[in-house]
Amino acid sequence: MEGINNKQVLQNKQKETKWTHFISLPLTKPHLVEAYKKLKSEITSDDPDLEPFFLGSSKAHITLNMLELNEEQVEKIQKILPLLHNKLPKFNITFKGWGYFGKKPEKSKYLYLKISNGLQEINDLCNKITAFLVEHDILNPQKQNLHNIKLIGEYPNQKYQLQTVHATFMKSRTKDTFDCSEIINKYSDFEISGIDINQLHCSIIQPQNADLYYNSLCVINLI
Repeated sequence: MEGINNKQVLQNKQKETKWTHFISLPLTKPHLVEAYKKLKSEITSDDPDLEPFFLGSSKAHITLNMLELNEEQVEKIQKILPLLHNKLPKFNITFKGWGYFGKKPEKSKYLYLKISNGLQEINDLCNKITAFLVEHDILNPQKQNLHNIKLIGEYPNQKYQLQTVHATFMKSRTKDTFDCSEIINKYSDFEISGIDINQLHCSIIQPQNADLYYNSLCVINLI
């Protein structure tokens, strides 16, 4: 009898998962959108071939939780998430520096902005939201793929934490890669500070309008 390959089990679980919704922190404040459009314009002026890899500024966000919900769970989450309304703290974040996913900058699949301030606050919020969803049987860490979230620490002081925290700036939607080395070098000092995070959205993954944020089941105001 062959032993169980835990890595393969996880990979199979990930392949089987069909995400339907996600919980996020929208990054759609006017000054952010303007900074994004200005930088995109400068980059594409230098290299028009990069245009297809840019994401729409109206969809910019930081993902906390990926969810696979059936109809019953959709109804439930619409009832329970409002219980958190005005009970979670708002905070500020700063973007500074770049990161990428790929073998090297010249063959990237993703280019993202790093968070230099506010990382702890984002992880604290992620822990509270994830624990809340586990408590209400929306998530089950023993049976479900939590995507980008891991459990750290020793019982009873364990916490849920994001494995990576970033805001995607460009990405390849196909098998193609792109060269982001010039962007990383030329805009190494690019920074956006004073970003007020005061809302949390539970949204449908498939966007309904290209110029608007994802359709939301629920919007939670942070205080």
